[in-house]
Amino acid sequence: MVHESVRFGSVAGNPDLPPAGAQPYSALEQYGHLFSSDGQQHQASRQNDQHELTRDIRRKQWQMEAKAASQDDAPILSKDLAAFSLAFLNGWNDVLNFRLYKAFTLRHTGSTMNLGINMVERDPLLVKFFFGVLVHYCGGCALFKLLDTKLKGRCLSVAAPVVLALQSMNDQLRTIAPTSKLHMWLLAASNGIFNTACAEKFGVLTHVITGHYQKVSTDLVLLSVKGLSKEQLRATRKSCLILLSFFLGAFTAQAGGYLNKSLVAQCSKHRFGILGVFYAAVLLLSELPASRVFGKALAPPSQ
Repeated sequence: MVHESVRFGSVAGNPDLPPAGAQPYSALEQYGHLFSSDGQQHQASRQNDQHELTRDIRRKQWQMEAKAASQDDAPILSKDLAAFSLAFLNGWNDVLNFRLYKAFTLRHTGSTMNLGINMVERDPLLVKFFFGVLVHYCGGCALFKLLDTKLKGRCLSVAAPVVLALQSMNDQLRTIAPTSKLHMWLLAASNGIFNTACAEKFGVLTHVITGHYQKVSTDLVLLSVKGLSKEQLRATRKSCLILLSFFLGAFTAQAGGYLNKSLVAQCSKHRFGILGVFYAAVLLLSELPASRVFGKALAPPSQ
């Protein structure tokens, strides 16, 4: 009779083999613990995959909700459209100012130059006038910055009626004192408000267009030599559109002055107030959410 240890092929001292007299292990019994371990690992892997998939779905849902909320908060006028609108109005504004005051209230290189000249010439009236223009313009810039600091997210809506009031007051004072130029100070303050708003909120200057001419000229050289990136091309097109908008505004203002219509004559008495309505509308619509007016379904996508 063969010894049990020989039948099992056991070796003395080997704890992995069954003891003498025990029944032999089947293959399933010997490797069952391996199958069980692999099954548990596979199940854990599947659970991890399911958790990861759930996280991805929730992340995409959150991104879609955030995008929808962003679209709901998008203003009626995008930054680019607001900038183009202000460029058009600035061209119109410059023509009206030059025809009436022989001066510009949007930019003040000339005011600074005239202040220095008249100080040398010792003309106290002109010194007072140009000094007042500069003070009121800087006051308008400071006022908008104060509103922007104190009223986060509502500064444009609050600045809009202030611009309209200053523009309209100019018309009233001009009617009372048509020979005076001091009411131009109110226009300088108004211009300081929306120039600062455009620079800080829309990220572009629309009252000083010399820089846009320079940018377009130099970008055309780069385009012909080594090409431009998509972002550079977009910025170049934006400068071109600002130049075109400013030109169209100036052209419209000058052409409108030659219309022999009673309505035009009536409007000329309130020229700066009417212009103020458009300025105020641009500021207001560039902050007013489109979903408030048109509903969520018709709100334009945010840029």
